[in-house]
Amino acid sequence: MSKILNGKEIAKTIKDKIKEEIKNTNTKIGFAAILIGNNEASKIYVNLKQKAAEYIGIDFQRFDLSEDISEREVIDIIKSLNKNPHIHGILVQLPLPSHLNTDNIILQINPLKDADGFHPENIKLLFKNKEYIISPPISAIMRMIEATNKDISGKQCLIMANSHKFADPIKHLLERKGCRVQKLIKEKNFSPLSKGADILITAIGRPNLIKAEDIKQGAVLIDVGISRLADGKVVGDLDFESVKEKAGYITPVPGGIGPLTVAYLFYNTFKLYQKSLLQNAQ
Repeated sequence: MSKILNGKEIAKTIKDKIKEEIKNTNTKIGFAAILIGNNEASKIYVNLKQKAAEYIGIDFQRFDLSEDISEREVIDIIKSLNKNPHIHGILVQLPLPSHLNTDNIILQINPLKDADGFHPENIKLLFKNKEYIISPPISAIMRMIEATNKDISGKQCLIMANSHKFADPIKHLLERKGCRVQKLIKEKNFSPLSKGADILITAIGRPNLIKAEDIKQGAVLIDVGISRLADGKVVGDLDFESVKEKAGYITPVPGGIGPLTVAYLFYNTFKLYQKSLLQNAQ
């Protein structure tokens, strides 16, 4: 029987630590979330982030924008938030409506307020091994692997994802720890590689895709995928019931990477706040 890596417990530890540190500051820390359109999943995610911010003690400002808003209007809001000294972290909830250019909109966020870690400048710092802000899901994945207390040097890792943008930073961080890393992007014939992986990270969004016969005995399984079935049940890429007896460690869906990602969003926001203090002191 595999050991469950409980994201809720780790996330609470992180949030409680930030909450305590915020109590010792004399400044209100501000966070802005921009939600565009009527994507139900996005609304749920922003609600969860708002609830977490309120628990921690971060001032949460929410911008619910219409589906047909122009790119110029979105950029104007971002530029206004960039100039606002009371806002320390900015998030544009993805995905965006199809008429908006996601890369261009993310580019408008001041890298020193980029709580989501997607700005090219922050990604560039990561690859130069000078990372300042790491994208929360990537931090969550690394923390979950760390929670196994296993030496991962020399281990074989497979990343299954829908984009290089997501997979490449994880690959880089794992290789720095001595892992041998392969990645599959939108690849359907994954089983030959997944069977040999000591660590399998999957972020595909295809429900119950990976079965027991696709994994190595005792593997560490990190499930970032999330899907809602017709009956309303939320599941990951892993067929949990199938793999749970064979895996060494496994993250559940829900309750695994998700809560930890939210916690790291506000961990980043607090770091950005501290960075702003240093800049103002200079």
